[in-house]
Amino acid sequence: MNSALFNLMLTQFRQYIREPQILFWSFGFPLLLVWLLGLSFSSQDIPERRIGIVMPQDQKAAAQVREWSEQLAGTDHQLQGIVNLQEVKRQHLIKVKYLVSYYQNRDEVILALKRGDIQMFVEVIPQQTGQKRIYYLDPQDNEAMLSYYLMNEKEQGERQPTEKNLSVLETAGLRYVDFLVPGCWRWRSWKPA
Repeated sequence: MNSALFNLMLTQFRQYIREPQILFWSFGFPLLLVWLLGLSFSSQDIPERRIGIVMPQDQKAAAQVREWSEQLAGTDHQLQGIVNLQEVKRQHLIKVKYLVSYYQNRDEVILALKRGDIQMFVEVIPQQTGQKRIYYLDPQDNEAMLSYYLMNEKEQGERQPTEKNLSVLETAGLRYVDFLVPGCWRWRSWKPA
């Protein structure tokens, strides 16, 4: 009986080997899929955060804002507070790069935010002691919240006291459902009765 079971298993294995499509779908395709997914999702670049800046009307203040933004975009921001920093081999995992776009007024920057061109925007208000930066973002956008916290972390490294500098946007059209419901309604109206 032991030999009959062995012969049955051997016969099944031989039938399995004779069919190349079975071998491909059982072994080849899963390995190919794992390789392609690993290749496509293993980004070696430093993550980029897209920030919009509303330029002030005053030329002197605009020059200061441009200098600050060029300094922000010119260097990669390394995350603070990493305990095992010496052990990290892939440095792109702990760095962030900022891409800055300039806008002349608030309407332009809100339109860019609605289109997804930027994740958040900064408005600079001149004061006697310097400038106050106010960050505007949609709190439902996780990328915008992360960008705000990373930029705030970088500023806390420059100066210790942090004042209230966050403004939540509740403009219509920022959420996905603001586009989905009117789009479905319009799509339904195109159908013949």
